[in-house]
Amino acid sequence: MSDVYEKQANELTTTRSIGVAGALSLTILLDTTAQLTWKGAVTQVGNASGVGEFLLAFLHQPLFLVLVVLFVAMFLNWMLVLSRADLSYVQPITALSYVTSSFASTYLFNDHLPPVRILGICLIILGVWIVGSTRQERPCLSEC
Repeated sequence: MSDVYEKQANELTTTRSIGVAGALSLTILLDTTAQLTWKGAVTQVGNASGVGEFLLAFLHQPLFLVLVVLFVAMFLNWMLVLSRADLSYVQPITALSYVTSSFASTYLFNDHLPPVRILGICLIILGVWIVGSTRQERPCLSEC
């Protein structure tokens, strides 16, 4: 009988892990998209003489509305992630958005990645791998 309970617990953990992994992937995708959209919107605004003029010009950018939608989606997705996993587990994994944003910005905005920055990106990847290889021990707070 205990084998049945153990099997059900393992299936629940696997299902929850897949759900968390998917939601974390969406977190990284949304954050990367938001950062690139933000950069694109600011680039289109150009040089403004003051903060007020800059904000006014930024608010008139169509990309600003896209950014607002992305932030709302990020908020909702993050609530889902936090309901299923420890913050100490998921927050470090979101650092992968630094990696994706950096490489995407070199392609989209011709940003330069010097070797030291690439080394830092590699350290981020290593840190995420270390955190990701730990086991999620916390029981689910809501139905998984």
